[in-house]
Amino acid sequence: MTAVASDCDGDNFWVTLNFDYANVGDEGFRVQGNGNNYGNFEYADLPIEIGPLLGDGVTEYEFVAIDNQFNDCSAFTVLGVVSCNGGGACTLYDLTLTPTDCDADGTYDLIIDFLYENPTHTHFDVIYQNQYIGFFALADLPVTIVDFNDNGENTPAVQVCINDDPDCCVSGEFMAPNCSGGNNCEIWDLEAFDLVCDGDHFFLSLNFNYANVGNDGFTVVGNGMNHGTFSYDDLPITLGPLPANGAFWEFLVQDVNHPDCSDFIEYGQVDCQGGGDCDIWDLVAGPGDCNSDGTYQLFIDFLYENPGNDFFEVFYEGDLLGTFPLNELPLLLPHFEDNGEPNQVIHVCINDVPDCCATVDFAAPDCNATDCGFTGFFAEAHPCND
Repeated sequence: MTAVASDCDGDNFWVTLNFDYANVGDEGFRVQGNGNNYGNFEYADLPIEIGPLLGDGVTEYEFVAIDNQFNDCSAFTVLGVVSCNGGGACTLYDLTLTPTDCDADGTYDLIIDFLYENPTHTHFDVIYQNQYIGFFALADLPVTIVDFNDNGENTPAVQVCINDDPDCCVSGEFMAPNCSGGNNCEIWDLEAFDLVCDGDHFFLSLNFNYANVGNDGFTVVGNGMNHGTFSYDDLPITLGPLPANGAFWEFLVQDVNHPDCSDFIEYGQVDCQGGGDCDIWDLVAGPGDCNSDGTYQLFIDFLYENPGNDFFEVFYEGDLLGTFPLNELPLLLPHFEDNGEPNQVIHVCINDVPDCCATVDFAAPDCNATDCGFTGFFAEAHPCND
């Protein structure tokens, strides 16, 4: 199976899929991947084109083709990351370097956040005094350097660069906290509460304790956004409307006059989705190649909505095979060992949601026979047009 990306059209691209097949059903096949169902197709229409897809330079695109009549007849390929982004230059900006309160041992953590456009990689490096001190995913911003060692500098300068792209960097300085003498300004017990959904957006409230703060209020930032500056007298405050798109939300509260006086909270995922029930459908379990130890590969994929959780569980004969992130679908189990029966059953549930499950049966492969299958697949990404 091959997956070939087209030239970019603005921020989007198309992908052409093709594969060999034999002994397939009469009902065509479907294509799924990254939690999406791209539709049903006829074998006679191969090669097929899917799109437009967003070439955001972050999403690692994967595709699985499944025969509509024989669910155990499938193939899987990884296209990888495609970066279109309008063909602009890689840019980092609005770097914030926020030291936390001093720990009991006299150290502190450093919270790093910034905005970016047209990244050439999914990860970035953190550099201090010409030494690499961290390697992180852009998707994890803001990130924290635990026990940051400033080597006694009062205003440490930190540089951030996109991985393997020394021309795409940004630098900044911050005022190091006086951990030897302690901090007079204090912000603690930050909490987020009273989440209210409004369509595809939500509102929530923030509150915290404070002492010896400055006169100019505090700012709230997180997820690459500056939510504004507020007066301590206005606590608790309400933020919103914010997009309920399933992102993991984080909030950093920082005193305006004392940048080292702050508190941080990870609120987690918010997905309003109109308040609907959790649902799983189009569950497929497709055996792959046999292994020398008698096991075989097993591909698992499904569609879902309103999961209320970021993970799912896979069960076989009542035993938990593992817990996996939803954003890694389709899932590959490289060494699936069955009970020797010709027909097998897999059960999938959203983690901690026992009423949101699905079950599928499939025919176990006969590794000594020539079954329907796809062969010779690879993924090749074309470079983007400027």
